[in-house]
Amino acid sequence: MIDDAEAVFFDIGGVLVDLASVRKGHRRFVAELAGEHDLDERDVLDTWREVLGNYFSERRGTEFRSAAEGYRRAVDAAVGTEVPESEWRPTFERASNETIRPVDGARETIDRLSGEVYLGVISDIDTREAERILERFEVTDRFDAVTTSETVGRTKPDPAMFAAAIGEAGVSPSRSAMIGDRYHNDMRGGSWAGLHTIAFGGSAANGPESDRNDPEAGVGDADRDGRDPDGVVDYRVTDLRDVPAIVGLDGPE
Repeated sequence: MIDDAEAVFFDIGGVLVDLASVRKGHRRFVAELAGEHDLDERDVLDTWREVLGNYFSERRGTEFRSAAEGYRRAVDAAVGTEVPESEWRPTFERASNETIRPVDGARETIDRLSGEVYLGVISDIDTREAERILERFEVTDRFDAVTTSETVGRTKPDPAMFAAAIGEAGVSPSRSAMIGDRYHNDMRGGSWAGLHTIAFGGSAANGPESDRNDPEAGVGDADRDGRDPDGVVDYRVTDLRDVPAIVGLDGPE
């Protein structure tokens, strides 16, 4: 347990929002895009995925690359011509809002922690997307601050991401925690920043080896053995509702 816990920082993808539901929204959007332009849905989806994957794989180190720009490029390539954002963005956000869902237990955990400790977000995401997701889940007012890669200009595990969030919170890292699903980004990054780390699913819980085929994984991760080769995971949970106990809040409010 973290004595006198001051803050808990959450990642968004895979921790607050269910990633399968995000992918479902993307597929629904692509299907509507194909229908609007009288194109083969399979071809549009294949092009969308290829262009988006290449866009993010070309990122250098921890530089930020806007997902919105990636979506724009993927849409234009899939349709074969430039499509104004004002045309595709509303469809994209509607499809996403219809399908995204929170990770089981996320909202209950946020409600339990709210008012007891400082709540923050540290996520490699566009600010608009972060705000939309939190609003959709009706938890915006529970968080004291949201730190995104767009606002900092870097992605985790860059120290700048954690320094920005911790600095704004004005808390002690040694009395605060980072919950994430990525070993390199969240566990290493959080530990290097002096935070207690809480692994929830993904490579954070299963080890960096599970990031082998992920183009956004840390360089060299797949060459290491073990679930926690660097000793950067302090706690593991399979249910977010176990987090309050880690910060000294046992049971429901």
